[in-house]
Amino acid sequence: MNLFVASLNYDTTAESLEKLFSQYGKVSSTKIIWDKVTNQSKGYGFVEMANDDEGRAAIAALEGSEFEGRTLQVRESQPKPKSNNGRDRNDRNRNNDRGSYNNRNSRSNNYSNDDTPASIRKRPRRPRIKMDE
Repeated sequence: MNLFVASLNYDTTAESLEKLFSQYGKVSSTKIIWDKVTNQSKGYGFVEMANDDEGRAAIAALEGSEFEGRTLQVRESQPKPKSNNGRDRNDRNRNNDRGSYNNRNSRSNNYSNDDTPASIRKRPRRPRIKMDE
């Protein structure tokens, strides 16, 4: 069972988290999430328990408990939602449609030339007047 652990102290290590959860059963893995830019803990992580019953026991015991000066939030982790409106990242560039000049009509406003509203119809340019210096 994969558990989500929030409100961790920023100095908490994966080893101390594993030690805390190992009181309730076998811990398969622990992972603390780090910010790539600041290289600091984001204050949450994941613990994978070998057994679902042990995971539920850990949730019941540790939810709302204090650990290293912070009140823990422990719950079963949810699968990561898909991004880009349900499309995978690799689907984004299918058909080479990146909004380039050649593909601008593929995402047009769906008006034919006859029923284009006057507000967005292109107006003819006025001729430039050259002034003598």
